[in-house]
Amino acid sequence: MITVLLLIIGGCILVWQLQILYISKFKHQQLLMMQAKNHELIDLYKTLGQSIMALNIQLQAAQKLSQINPTQSQQSVSQAYQLSGELMQELRQILRQMDSECMQSSKLHIAHQNSDILYIYPEKITPFTTNSFSSKT
Repeated sequence: MITVLLLIIGGCILVWQLQILYISKFKHQQLLMMQAKNHELIDLYKTLGQSIMALNIQLQAAQKLSQINPTQSQQSVSQAYQLSGELMQELRQILRQMDSECMQSSKLHIAHQNSDILYIYPEKITPFTTNSFSSKT
């Protein structure tokens, strides 16, 4: 009787430890994903800063050239407009991509949380859909 009780307690402890291991593994994966996203954002900010600096230099050159050579100044302004348009397009594309990745990530996170609940509380599994197939033979 005591050995059966000890086996049951040992089994419960083992299941509890496996659940903790499973949750910590998931949290570690989330942390790695967040670190990768942070590196992507840092690269984005660096690229954005460099592009804005190039635009600023182009506009300064246009301002200085406006007094000396108006036609060359106009070319510099046109290049600045082109650069700013490219910058805005690139930024919009990156933001759309990040938004879609964020939405996918949040959907996966919710699905993973639901699977955690089913893993921890398997007796609470309820069917979400019913089969419309009849078993007529």
